[in-house]
Amino acid sequence: LPHLKAQRLLKELEVQQAGRPIDGSLYSDTSWAYTQIPHWSSIHKGDKYTFATKSSNNLLKHTMHQYSQGSINFSSVGIASKMYNNLFSLYSQMAKNSRNLKGKEASMKKCLELLDDME
Repeated sequence: LPHLKAQRLLKELEVQQAGRPIDGSLYSDTSWAYTQIPHWSSIHKGDKYTFATKSSNNLLKHTMHQYSQGSINFSSVGIASKMYNNLFSLYSQMAKNSRNLKGKEASMKKCLELLDDME
């Protein structure tokens, strides 16, 4: 599965590059791969957005933590924002495709939490 392989390769790169910053665009590209999961029916079982949003959110939190530690460098403007946009896109799709009000409300709550996290 390409998204899992990409994440595993990032972990290996982190070990190899210990003490040296890694280009943040690699993390951004991996977050994009998570936005594609809902389109791959062979990957998800049941709710196609749950795995994608949880994995993308975990990657984003990990990336921002590594950035705060100086282990990741965002060399171009907008790379970190792109990761947030990818996750917003997943939450938006999740709300749009939710069959009940509770699911829509949960997605909107996650979006608001993500906005708070961006500050």
